[in-house]
Amino acid sequence: MLAEHDLPDLMQELNIRDFTLTNGSKVEIKDVITGSVPSQGAIDRAKGDDKDELRIRQQQCFEWLRQNGGADLIKSNVEVQFGRNEDDACNEFTNELRNRHMHYKRGVGVHPSSLNSFIKERLAEGKEVDLDLFRVYTGRIANIRS
Repeated sequence: MLAEHDLPDLMQELNIRDFTLTNGSKVEIKDVITGSVPSQGAIDRAKGDDKDELRIRQQQCFEWLRQNGGADLIKSNVEVQFGRNEDDACNEFTNELRNRHMHYKRGVGVHPSSLNSFIKERLAEGKEVDLDLFRVYTGRIANIRS
């Protein structure tokens, strides 16, 4: 609460962007923009309707990214990473494993820092971002560095 609300609000009120403490640590306010795509782990841990809701939201996020220039953020994993436009290769690989009766776990996801960078860039360029779908949070946080 202090780092996310009280200190940033007070510093803004005083028109201070950063300051140095007597021990040499520097306190600075940083703008924060974060979003999320439900991870497979979160989906696996969810129960009942929450599981279905997260799975649907994940697919909606993936579809939105594919349609809005963020397809390369989506990674498919089978102990190796498959990138943009490699879904067919991933499917072929997993089919081969299945045909050989080899067990595997396939994961598809978006790295959080890559998503956050993508969202920041789009917003800075004035481009559309589905803030509700990605549950985007914008705010400020006090960062203390020694």
